[in-house]
Amino acid sequence: MTAVGKESGTLYQLAEVGGTVETNANHNLSTYTSTNTDIKIVSANSNDYFSDAFVTMGRAKGKVNDHNVDTLTYIIGSATNTAGLLQLANLNNSVQYNMLASTAPVISNEEGRTIAVGSPNSVNGSLSVNFAGYTYSFNLNIPIGLLVYNLSGNDSLTAGSADFASKAKVTTNLGNLGCLSGCHGVLTDANGNPATIVGRFIGNQGERAGIQYGTTTGIVNHNTLTGSVVLGKQ
Repeated sequence: MTAVGKESGTLYQLAEVGGTVETNANHNLSTYTSTNTDIKIVSANSNDYFSDAFVTMGRAKGKVNDHNVDTLTYIIGSATNTAGLLQLANLNNSVQYNMLASTAPVISNEEGRTIAVGSPNSVNGSLSVNFAGYTYSFNLNIPIGLLVYNLSGNDSLTAGSADFASKAKVTTNLGNLGCLSGCHGVLTDANGNPATIVGRFIGNQGERAGIQYGTTTGIVNHNTLTGSVVLGKQ
């Protein structure tokens, strides 16, 4: 499970392995417990939810280790194992991943309160991966209100790992109004370096890619734009 959420100036970025998952009547996550993290969902949004044979994604309110989180987006799925990654590395061509679903983009203020929400499944974009060359490129268009934030970039994969993370070039429409003062990633990679996206390949053959994004809005740098997307291998 991976998740992002914000509360009282703290941005929670979670990456958990081997936890216990319980779901509620809407088939949304209700609790997730692991050695390090106790997540309780107070209110799940059944209209902002996606699930298939490989992955579950949603947006909710809840608590992380007893701290209230106004908006939490999560992705649950089994990471592609080493054998699956090796098979993908034997492919001659780059693998294309296209958008299947996205949570509503959310802007949170410094206290972690939600101040703007976009629409579920409004994000579009793609991910191109060369597993043999350990490289990838991505492009996400994230609409919220009149602004569309574009996150784009390319980076390297780590051999044997299903996880990836990268900084992104962040721009907006309307003459780059939303990023005139600069937008920067608020997430971190596995080594604690700044990142705009964090992702994971999911399924035995990398059938899905789950990506979570986090960036300042640029207009008010204490505000953050976050959300999750699921892409399918073509």
